[in-house]
Formats: sequence, C-alpha cells, structure tokens
Amino acid sequence: MFLRIQRSITADDRGFDMRHVFVVPLSVPSPKYTPESAAAFYRTVRERVLEIPGVSSASYTDTPPFIEPPSGEIRLPGEAKGQGQQVVAEQVSTDFFSTMGIHILHGRAFRDSDAVAISTSAVAIVSRSFAAAFWHGQDPLGKVIVLPDNTQVPVVGVVGDVESSNFDNPNKARLYLPQSPQAFTGSLLVRFDGEPASPAPAISKAIRDLDEAQWPSARTLYAIREERAAQTRPLMELILLLALVTVLLAVSGVYGTVAFSISRRKREFGICMALGATNGRILQSVLASGIRQIAIGLFAGLLLALPAAFVFWHLVHSPRVFDWITYAIAALALTLAALGAYYVPARRAMQADPIVALRYE
Repeated sequence: MFLRIQRSITADDRGFDMRHVFVVPLSVPSPKYTPESAAAFYRTVRERVLEIPGVSSASYTDTPPFIEPPSGEIRLPGEAKGQGQQVVAEQVSTDFFSTMGIHILHGRAFRDSDAVAISTSAVAIVSRSFAAAFWHGQDPLGKVIVLPDNTQVPVVGVVGDVESSNFDNPNKARLYLPQSPQAFTGSLLVRFDGEPASPAPAISKAIRDLDEAQWPSARTLYAIREERAAQTRPLMELILLLALVTVLLAVSGVYGTVAFSISRRKREFGICMALGATNGRILQSVLASGIRQIAIGLFAGLLLALPAAFVFWHLVHSPRVFDWITYAIAALALTLAALGAYYVPARRAMQADPIVALRYE
C-alpha cells in the first residue's frame, strides 16, 4: 500500500498537463487595489501574457492545482438541505480546460457569456465522477443542480476526473463554476509551447511592468508536484524499507516455523514408508494438511488486515480501503513460502532410509 502511495506521488497522469502549464500567484492587496482596479489588473495581465511568444492560452482559477478546493452541499431539485452530497467546487475563467489540458467528454466549455455577477452562476460543468454520483449513467447535459446558496444552474458539460489535491485520491466528484468578470482573486494559469525557460521570464516581466510590487514566480505544475513529492518521498522510502524488512521477516518466519514442524515428523514418515506408503502419497498428505492450515491462516490474516487497511486509508484521506491486487500479492508470497516450507523438508525426510527415520529421536 505504501508502494502504491509512492507511485501515486510521482505519477504524471493526473487528468491534466503538468509539464506545459505555469502557475503564477498574484497579489492585489487593499487599499492599493479596489475591486474595480484589481479586476482590471487581472484582465490586463491575461491580455499581456497572451501576447508573449510561446504562450497558447491563459486562464484563472480560485484554487490552484494541488490545493484542496472548498466543498459544499450540492443537491438535485426537490431535495432538502442535508440530502445532497459534499462536492468540491472550483471557480474558473474561460479557457481553463484547454489551458490545463482537461478533456471535455461531453457538452462544451465555459464561454464569456456564462460569467455573470459575483456570487451568481449561470451554468456549471461537472466531472465524470460527479455525473456518475448524481445521475448514475444518465445524460447530465441539461440537468439542473442546486448550489449551497439555493441557486439552480444547468449542467452544460462533463470533463474528465482530475487528481489535483490529495495524493492517490482520484475520481473525486468535482464541480466547476464560471468565474465572475468582477472577481479579483485567483492564480494565473499559462499554457506554453516548448521549454519552460523560454516564456517564464517574459511572463514575470509583463506582470512587473504593470505593478512593480508584484514578485511573480512562474512555475510549472510539474515543478510544484516534484516539490510536494520531495517533502513526502523520504518518509515514504523509509516506510517502504521497513515494510520490505517486515515482509521478509514474515516470509522467513513462516518458512522457518513450518519447516521445523515438518522436520520433527521424520519418525512418522519412517513408519509410513515401512508400512508401504509411497513418497508421493506421503507428500500429498503433508501438502493437503498444509493447505488447510494455509487457508485458515489467510482467512485470519484477512480479518485482521481489513480493519487495519481501513484505518490506514482513512489517515491518508483515500477511499481505497480494499485493493485486491495488494492482498493477492501478499497472500501469494506467504502461500508460496508456506508451501515451500512443507515441500522441501518433507521431500528431504522421505529421501532418508526408513530405518534411519525410525531411529530418529
């Protein structure tokens, strides 16, 4: 399970492009900026950035990637408060999906006409998991949802799922709302072609030309992801090392215990061979009893592992409680160790002379 987390931290497939998208945080403190001047500043920044060679699109979001967006209760018409589902919601400007490289699966993206006054939304776009959770395979286009402020908005598009908050937490229901043109908060997202070193200085210069107090730092989503991964990678590597040692101890412990138990049955094997039992019949009997014990052990281990896995995934805020691949690999490793422990000592004991085996102990 920790190996899976380690892989998810460094995974590139998160539902959006990380290598060709800059995130540029902007600051518009008051009283230097009024709401009107701040909104004008954001519009001008986007216009200037789009003029830079190599930049293909730019947009804004109120929650940059790898930050958990705020959540709220989303309901269907006719449902009372408390009957809906908690969904993370993100306010984005036009061209957001093309800038981020998020695929539109059905319907359309936001248009300039969709952005209306602050705190009011005309339409909504939902993720694939959102559509599956609310409409269970039905066509979500044209369906109406109720926002936490009781505003009813129609769904005009469905986009792919993204994993941009907690690691190893994909397929989370997500709601996108158009950002108001009067909004003056958010991070600038810039999609570029070529190498990151080319447009980054020009983006910073364009922003500083508008406001010298700004200290923009254009960083790719990939660089941000690597920085976050670097904070957790040493801990994950240490836990992986300890887990590997634990697995080796478990396998060697099972093998050693079972092998010792079988080796003490040499006298029994000698009696059986003296009475005419064949090596194959004895081996079959040993393996049959061993398989029963292995089955009991695997069942007991599964009963202990499931609650532990539930607590573990709850601590890392991930819904993946039962992963059959993980359990299958662990069960297979211990089963092979146990079968080897039954087979090897039994085979060695049966190759001995029956008279010697009868004199054992």
